[in-house]
Amino acid sequence: MKKNNDKSSRCETHREPYAPTAPQKRSVVAVITLQFGAKDKEPTVTALTSVSRLRVGKVILQHDRKAPRGRVNAEEAWATMKPVLDNLGIGVELQEVDIFSTARRWYYGLVKAFEDAETTAALLFPGDLKKTLSDGQVNSLQAILDEAEVDALHPVDYSTGRESEQSRDAFKEGFDECVTLHTIDLMFPKYSAQIRALGLSKLRTEVILIGRDVFRVFEKTPNESWGPDPIPQLILTVLRNPALRVKSSIHLGTMGDDKGTRNPLGQFYQIARFTQQMLLDCVIQEDVASQGEEKQMAAYDRLRQKAEATYALTLRALNTNHQRLRAHDQSSSVDIRHTEPSLDRV
Repeated sequence: MKKNNDKSSRCETHREPYAPTAPQKRSVVAVITLQFGAKDKEPTVTALTSVSRLRVGKVILQHDRKAPRGRVNAEEAWATMKPVLDNLGIGVELQEVDIFSTARRWYYGLVKAFEDAETTAALLFPGDLKKTLSDGQVNSLQAILDEAEVDALHPVDYSTGRESEQSRDAFKEGFDECVTLHTIDLMFPKYSAQIRALGLSKLRTEVILIGRDVFRVFEKTPNESWGPDPIPQLILTVLRNPALRVKSSIHLGTMGDDKGTRNPLGQFYQIARFTQQMLLDCVIQEDVASQGEEKQMAAYDRLRQKAEATYALTLRALNTNHQRLRAHDQSSSVDIRHTEPSLDRV
């Protein structure tokens, strides 16, 4: 593997572009991960109802083995929606996984989706929406699916509600300005401007169309590792590889999910998790790029400085979020009820 000597991107490594998959008829598979602590089938029925209005060939319905009602909810939701899905020719495959974190489960859904050589792209779709997509949202999302390509990553933006609405998830809405963008600036400055130019309000979006080649490149690159916040990782993979593309996002409007799964300690966990994941990604990049004792020690020194800055950034973000929690606690705009498990969120 060739090394990148650009001093502005010490954490980056050069890789030869992959030859794209041969053109084919578009075929999209939807991957839905069940809400871990759901008490019944309803959130899954809501997700399946929305996806049934899209032109997808198949749905992979994931549930975690440890979830108290995971399999039951999946089977009951499937049974409820089976007549509709059968009539539309949409197949459903239940997939049981055993791994902590919603986003980590996505990986296994994508592996399953791309086992079929005819699959052009996979659509990640949330399993905990409060209501089905509107006609306008369905039309906008279908327009993206109609343009699915093997070499493209197509993120979808949305909001959780207006600022004055109780349904609005202030933590999710403010995460990028508080954590994500500053972390990218620190770790991967070479791509910071390009990422900001995408104009996404949520780089950790839970609605995204992933082309076959995008996933294949990520899988086959030795210095990439699917983490609990994989969407920024995928975006970085695409920006590093000239054979891949990030398409301009669309905004679907309001899509409210269950913000009660992000209690204060769950929020603490997500902030600390993201900054540490990005730091470790940077370490892995340097390890591959720095061969020999001298270069390894030089990289070690650079990474010590990044680590110090990362810990400072993490503490600032935690303090900012703590102030927000305190400020809104009295008005009950922050839901701090306990859910099980509170950390198992994207």
